[in-house]
Order: sequence, then structure tokens, then C-alpha cells
Amino acid sequence: WLAVPANAASPQHAASANANDNHATASSSLASQLRAGLDYELRNGCPNARGKQYDDFQQFLLSHLGRLGAACGMSGEGALAAELAAIAQDARRYAAMDAEHRDGLLRRLGSTLHHSQQRRRAIVSQPQAPEAPRAWRPPSRDAHEPKQRAGGWKRAAMETPRSDGNPEQTNPSSAERLESLGGGRLNLKPPDVIVPAAAAAAAAQRQRQKQQQQPSEVPCVVVFDLETTGLNKDRNRIIEIAAVNVSDPTHRPMSTLVNPGRFAVPPPVVALTGITNAMVSAPAVPSFQRAAELFQEYIDEARRRCGGASVLLAAHNARQFDAGFLQAEYRRLGRELPEDWRFVDTLPLARKTLAKDAIPGGSYKLESLAAHFGVVEQAGGSAHRAEADARMLGDVLQR
Repeated sequence: WLAVPANAASPQHAASANANDNHATASSSLASQLRAGLDYELRNGCPNARGKQYDDFQQFLLSHLGRLGAACGMSGEGALAAELAAIAQDARRYAAMDAEHRDGLLRRLGSTLHHSQQRRRAIVSQPQAPEAPRAWRPPSRDAHEPKQRAGGWKRAAMETPRSDGNPEQTNPSSAERLESLGGGRLNLKPPDVIVPAAAAAAAAQRQRQKQQQQPSEVPCVVVFDLETTGLNKDRNRIIEIAAVNVSDPTHRPMSTLVNPGRFAVPPPVVALTGITNAMVSAPAVPSFQRAAELFQEYIDEARRRCGGASVLLAAHNARQFDAGFLQAEYRRLGRELPEDWRFVDTLPLARKTLAKDAIPGGSYKLESLAAHFGVVEQAGGSAHRAEADARMLGDVLQR
């Protein structure tokens, strides 16, 4: 960041015939400059170093955060602009922070920039991806239903020997036919009024909206998995977290490495998971505080996709391991787990459902259950990585 000029690309100079493209280009350029500055400051221990064009790193940080937030707002990235504004508010105290808090702030910013870049790449790589269905939208006309001309329903009403909805004007011929079938007079409700197609669709939409206001009674199942530096929740830390929405396969899984701070990844964990100290200490890797925000956002989105239903968080050995680690990490932040979270431990569920001699190796480990149910590891997945294990458990639950 030492070499970044003070008059670097500004959103004020981005106006042109194609304003959105220019603002997006300015955003990308400013984000690259910020990432370069973060790398330099983090590599040197967050000294709030002086630069060629700035008195210190805080000045550089506030300048670029302000301009990047403005560019994002003008290019339609309102959510990212809001996140940057919140980080800029904390960055005003950067010079007064100690090295640990500066490190946490910069990693939070690095994580935000990293995930925004991933979202952009996902949009570019999947231009034909269908929009998520919206429950409140009325159904489109059936492709096989012939379109009626304007006023056609009125002519049909005049030609069809039905009542206009008044119980005193019941069609005699219809009543006589019904009476002849039953052997006596039937206690009939007033006949239906013929309704135009547009009005019927509007009524159906209102009914669906009314139903959507009530949360679904069927819970939404989200499978999650953790990787940690060890087995003790008090002496070890989370280094990866992933979640998979089993109830909605169109909801892309969430996965992120987690920086454990001063806790190193021991060699046995590196050998088991492939996660190294270099991987979790990279600038873009968030602290647990930011990772917890991403996890909660994913759960909230899963709940929204399920019509407001309650969410069940399922993990293999959740009671003894995953839920306990999450709770310990939340308490280190001075918080408790959200009150509406409910956990399901699939390990005792498997023990109650399956006989031990029916499982390969007589073990209730996730790999053994996957082999029993014929679940094949997905291409590109890595054993003992959070997302791969969460996907595997999700597939087992659906067998």
C-alpha cells in the first residue's frame, strides 16, 4: 500500500455513458489496492506504518474504505457498501488499537473483500442460473390453456345456463338433474359465480400470501460440520466450519476456514485434514467472530427459503463435539448461541436405528454409515474437511 497514490481511482471520476460498468471497475481497482495494503500491514505485524502518500495506515484505510463504499453503492452493491461502512466506523480507532485488535479488524475486512469477490465470480460463472423461486408470485398461465379473448368469459356466462350467484335464482334444469340423481331435494349451496381468469389468479395469489404468513410446520434441516485444532473445546479452537441446507438443494453450501489466532494447527490435524497454519493465517481467512456471522446468515437464509420454518442443526456427534465447540467459541465472544437454534445429534440416532453388525466394521462413524447407505464421496471433496463431511451426512440423512 506504500506505493498507492493519493489520487487513485475515485468514484467521482467514474461517470460515463455506462456508469454501472465504470463504478464496478472502480470498485474492483480500489478493492485490489486495499487487499495489497492489508497484506503489507499484516505481514509487518500491524504497525500502522507510514506510507509515501499517507501519514499512516489508518489514513490509507479510511480513505480507501470511503471511496470503495461509495463506488459499491453507485454500482448497486448496497449490502457490501453497508459492511464497509461498519468496518470504517471501527477503523477510525485503528491507531489507538493494540496489535491484536488491529489484526482482527484487518482480517474482518479481508474476509469481507474475499467473499464479495466470490459472489461476483459466482454471478459471472453462472449467468443462466435461475432466480430462487418466490412463494408470493402467482403461477404463470398453463402453457396448454388457450387464451381467451377480452370479454370471452362474459359471453360464456351468458351462454351457460348457470345462476348469477343469487340463491333465489337457482337454475331449475340443474336442480332437477341433481334431484333426480339423489331421489329427493338436496340441500345445495348457491352455485358458483363464473370468475374471469385474472380475478381467479389474483384470489389464488392472496390465498398463497396468507399461507406464507404462517411459518411452515415442517422444520428446515441444515447439516453442519467443524474442523478444530483438537478435541478439547476449552483448549482448542475451530479452524473450519461448513453448512449444507438439506431441505433445499438449490441453496449453495457455506464453507470457510477460520483463523484460530495464536493457536497453531498441530501436525496430526494437518495430516488428517490437510489444513495448514499457512492456510488459516492467510489475510482473507476470517476470525471466528466473522465466521459466526457468515454461519448465522446462512441459517437465516435457510429459514427464509423454508417459509419461516424452524431450523434443525444436525451434526454427527453434535452433543459431545460440534455443539459444544460452537457454544465455547460464542462464549469467548461474550455471547450465547441464538435461542431459536435446535441441534440434532445423528450419532445416537444411528445407534437407535441400525444394528451394529449391519454396518461395515461395526462402527457408527460417518464413513461407515456412508458405506452402509451407498453414499459416494462427491468429486472434488476431501475427507475430513468440513464441507465434504457435511455433504456426506446430508446424503446419509436422505437415504
